[in-house]
Amino acid sequence: MKKILFFGLTVWMSVSANAQCAHTKDEWGYHHAADIKIDNIYYQFINDSTVRVTAYDTGLEAIQSRYEGDVIIPEYVTFDDKSLIIQNGWHFTEAAQRGNIDYLGNTFHVTEISEWTFWGHDMNATSISFPSSIINMNNAKIRGAFQLKSITFSEGFSCDLTNDFFSLEKIEEDFIKDHYSLEYIYFPEEGHINIGNNAFNHQVHLSGIRLSNSIHHVGEKAFYNCSRLERLVVGKNVESLGAEAFGLCENISEITVEAETPPTIAENTFTDATYQTATLTVPEGCEEAYRSAMGWKRFFAASTDGIDEMGPAAREDGLYYTIDGISVDRPLKKGIYIHKGKKVIKQ
Repeated sequence: MKKILFFGLTVWMSVSANAQCAHTKDEWGYHHAADIKIDNIYYQFINDSTVRVTAYDTGLEAIQSRYEGDVIIPEYVTFDDKSLIIQNGWHFTEAAQRGNIDYLGNTFHVTEISEWTFWGHDMNATSISFPSSIINMNNAKIRGAFQLKSITFSEGFSCDLTNDFFSLEKIEEDFIKDHYSLEYIYFPEEGHINIGNNAFNHQVHLSGIRLSNSIHHVGEKAFYNCSRLERLVVGKNVESLGAEAFGLCENISEITVEAETPPTIAENTFTDATYQTATLTVPEGCEEAYRSAMGWKRFFAASTDGIDEMGPAAREDGLYYTIDGISVDRPLKKGIYIHKGKKVIKQ
């Protein structure tokens, strides 16, 4: 069967570099911000062998992400410089003291992303790469990332992406087109990922998506109104696509599904235009299963229903006919029509 492939960059990295400390407590004494900074990535100590990636400061007044350029999160970092800079008056946090005294020289496993890591008006990363060592995303979301063009989840990545992970639902569409720029999302073949509701909706610069073999479930409206999306590949381990997961993605023209058992979808997982005009490719020998499966059968109905029943008069009278055999003077809505015996697609 024909496959549409998108290849992503997998990045592995171990870092040893100069370390600096950022804010460690907000004005109320809560430890929200980074303990150390290594190669332009901010970390909090979890214990003497693990760290989480965080923002520069997540105090009450404002979240300061301070990320820019290509953010390649490593699996391991080595803390080899005790010159922590504590910028909170005279008060040293317990974590900072431990870092100075006990943690110097330690190599840390990078296992978590904090919830606020990629928030803020100064979130200027152009790409983010998440390593497979991450075991807890802590409901992390991306916000204010105007420059972000690509997101990579490295091979073996196995974390769920929370609802609204990089959702633009509450932002004006014209503003999105002018100010947001996400073009590529790379999912690994190995791993286990569930994509939450609204996770990547309104990302109007995406043109192709491969839901790779690591993807198992895709939530409602996960890619809603990704209006330039043209090509979609659904990997062999995908079990379900939620309602309106690809709603308002009216430019999808090619869908390739690699799963032999049809993933569960709703009647409105795709738009009417997609059911009527997109080319669906399924594994050899599985067509009948898809032809009878809820939602998927609409692709087959759109290619045949109403067309075979048209007689010679309908082919010669100059009118347009819907796929249900209803005559209209001219096509007003997007979809497939029959005109003088030939299929016509209204874009």
